[in-house]
Amino acid sequence: AHPQQKSKKIFVGRISAENGASEALADRIRERISLAVFERYGSTYAVVTDDDIKTMYSQAEKLMVLSDGMQYMTQIANAIDADEVISGRLSRGGGKMRLVCSNLQRNRTTQTVGSKSAFEVSFYESAADWYATEAGYKLMAPGYAINERSAPSFSEEVNISGIQMPKAEGFDLSVMKFSTRDETISRILGYLKELVEK
Repeated sequence: AHPQQKSKKIFVGRISAENGASEALADRIRERISLAVFERYGSTYAVVTDDDIKTMYSQAEKLMVLSDGMQYMTQIANAIDADEVISGRLSRGGGKMRLVCSNLQRNRTTQTVGSKSAFEVSFYESAADWYATEAGYKLMAPGYAINERSAPSFSEEVNISGIQMPKAEGFDLSVMKFSTRDETISRILGYLKELVEK
């Protein structure tokens, strides 16, 4: 028995890092999108990434450096006879990450490329993996709705109630000298000194 032949190929290209976004995070998002596409559509699509291309063709790395993003994507798609090409940009702004992605369909006969889906989303970096997975689903099925209420929550609160400070034995804090010329700070320091001496 021969393994089932995939009917389509999809090339998950580079997610470029811009405006302070790290290359490592952009690479992690690309890997997560690839994994999401493979998990959900792996029976239909053969997923190919930049890393696969680099391994297959050492010349591709030179091509990646010398070509602009779209020219490179088109050349790679033609070279591997891909049906679809995913690419995007990741940037940082206003405390959040912004991911802009597109999935382009390539007509094998005419060699023309058209848009299948495109979208953008903003999120906290801590939720990058979840949003990258959702991006993979959305890029493959344009009608897919990302339910942001299911996203991991981000809280700036820090709970330290479980931390206990042991009493310092044999350490005399009363020998510390506090002084200042500001009357308000002097009162605060005086109050704190009284607490320390107790």
